[in-house]
Order: sequence, then C-alpha cells, then structure tokens
Amino acid sequence: MRTTTDKNPNAVALGHLGGLKGGKARAAALSREQRREIAQTAARARWKPIPLACPFCHKTGHSIEWLDEDCYAVVCINCAGFGPQGKDEDEAIKKWNGYN
Repeated sequence: MRTTTDKNPNAVALGHLGGLKGGKARAAALSREQRREIAQTAARARWKPIPLACPFCHKTGHSIEWLDEDCYAVVCINCAGFGPQGKDEDEAIKKWNGYN
C-alpha cells in the first residue's frame, strides 16, 4: 500500500489543482441546455422508484416485464407474483409498491 509520503509532492499538487478546476471547466464548456439535461438525467436516476419486497412472499428479487399490451408489470422471481400493469416501468413499480 502506498502512502502520500511515497508520492512525488509536485505531482500531488498538480493533480490537486487539476481536480479543483475540472468540474468548473467542464461546466463552463457546456451550454445552459446541456447542463440542464445532465442535471435532469441525474435527478431521474437518483429518484427512480425501486420495487419493494413482494407482497405475496415478502422476499426481494424482481423483474420488470414488458407485456404484449404495450405495458409493463413487476414480477417476483421467487413466487411469480404478478403486479399491476403500468404504461411504463416507473408506473408499474409505483403500483407494485402500492400493494405493500
């Protein structure tokens, strides 16, 4: 295992400076619309609903299945419990979580 005393202090200082301006430099290079799109994508990923435990067998482990009727449903991989249908994955997960 290397410690900071094993590293070249000049290289450490340069790396630190680059890290300090990296995010600011990237933000300055992006348009307002690009920054907004990146932020919205991050927020959707951060707040994306996740399926809770199965209301039938009370275990975790699910798959989200696309059905023939152009809708989605959460299915328990343990007991094959089938949740309500939603028009997209997020809606199907929210309806599944409403069972609990």
